[in-house]
Order: sequence, then C-alpha cells, then structure tokens
Amino acid sequence: MESDQPLVEEENPASFRVGCIGSEVKKSSRKEVDDTCKCRKGRCGCVFEKCRNLWNMSPKTDFVHRLEAGETQKLGLFGTSLSFHLAPNLRQSLQKKFGERAQIINLGLPGKASRTALEALESQVLPAVPDALLTEWAINDAHSYFHEPQALDAGITLQESRENLETLIQRVQAALPRSEILLMTTNPTFDAPGGAMRGRTARPLLEAFYEGVREVASARGLTLIDGEKFWNSLRLRDEALFRLLTPDGVHPTPRAWREQFVPFLEGALGISPEQP
Repeated sequence: MESDQPLVEEENPASFRVGCIGSEVKKSSRKEVDDTCKCRKGRCGCVFEKCRNLWNMSPKTDFVHRLEAGETQKLGLFGTSLSFHLAPNLRQSLQKKFGERAQIINLGLPGKASRTALEALESQVLPAVPDALLTEWAINDAHSYFHEPQALDAGITLQESRENLETLIQRVQAALPRSEILLMTTNPTFDAPGGAMRGRTARPLLEAFYEGVREVASARGLTLIDGEKFWNSLRLRDEALFRLLTPDGVHPTPRAWREQFVPFLEGALGISPEQP
C-alpha cells in the first residue's frame, strides 16, 4: 500500500516555479504582468504569487466559502494515481491556511479507471460523506491497458467514459445531495525516452477524453478544474521544464504538485494566494 504522505525531494536547482503564462492572462491584466514579471522563459521568483493570481481568478466554491466561514470541511479526492499523489500535498497546503478544519480524504485508486470507480463508489466514497468531491478518471479511461488487457478497466471508449462519469455524478448526488462535485482534467502526457510508461502512445485520444469531462461539467453546471489547460500553458512556455516536472511522462513530481499544481488548484477553488 502506498503511503499517503508528501514525498520529500532534495533541492534541485533545475526545478523552477512557473509564474506568468502569457497566453492565458486576461487581456486587461497582460500589461501589468509584462510590467512586473521579471521571469525568463516562465521561470518566476519574487513575483510568482502575483502572476499566478492574475492568471487564475476563480469564483469561490462552496467548499471554500464554508471553510472561510469557520466550518470543518471534508474534500474527497477520487481518481487515479494522480489524485492519490495530489491529496497529501493539497492537505499540507490547505491545513497551513485553514488548520484541521480542512480535511482531505485520499480516495485515489492508482492504476484504475472509471469502471472501477463505479464499483468503489458504494464501499469507499459514499461512506466517507465528503462535503465536496473532486474526481478525475479520463487519463486512465484513455489508456489502452496494453500491460493488462483483461483488466476491468481495459477498453473504455470515449462514449463509455462520459457515461460512467455521468453515472458517478448521478449516484453521488442521489446519495449525498449536499456534496459539491468538482470535475478535473489532469496533465498531458508524453513518451519518456527509455521509459516503460508509454505515456502518450498508450493514450492516443487523451485530449478527446478530457474534452468529454469539460462537456459534462458544462452541461451540468459543475465546477471544472482544468488541469490539462494549466499544464499545457506551462508546456508552451518551457517544454524542457514540463518534462523535468513529469519525468516519466505521466506523473508530476512531488515538487511539481507542491509548487505548480496545488497553487493553481487552490486558485481554481477560489482561494486567494494571500489567504492566511
């Protein structure tokens, strides 16, 4: 069983935090970014917080509203290995801001996809009674399962992926009508040289699977955490940095979670970078 604790890495001078992502900054804010950001190739230092705040100003989710009102809130992360490794890093960050009121439930299922998710819903998710549920499965729904062709999750089509997500939402809403459902896309992938993951070739239609998540979120009026958009923006700024942050072509490093994605995710949830 993998440990649900943030991994510790040695300091690496080649690891940078990305600040300005110019193609994504609102036009009204672009000049301010250009005037204040001293980053080179997207590598930011002292103004990173300001750049990130300009890039992502999202309405507050109910989860954040309740935390700020002093309520204890449980956020379940129900997804693939990406959710499993994101959870402890998000917990660490949120508890610095909100203390023990911010409870993160790690419901990640490494190596699994949406068929398994539906099977695990009754036994693992609903009994936890999360106040909010952040869920993602597209990255593994898109996988060919070349390594395990008889697996339960092998052979999920675009249509089934969307239908499974719809079913998951319906079942959660029926059982936990007060729970806020948040959908998420995750990072793009690539085939790492010399690696066995086949990050890209095992997922030839990944973008289409992510688009299905966006369509479901839009149709149902649910909050979408568009991780693919975030990581693609970083990748456009600095391909070498993106590959450094996802060395096996699929999984971000602990530092990437901590310094890149968690700040973005908190902004997408409606938490200000200045939040105490």
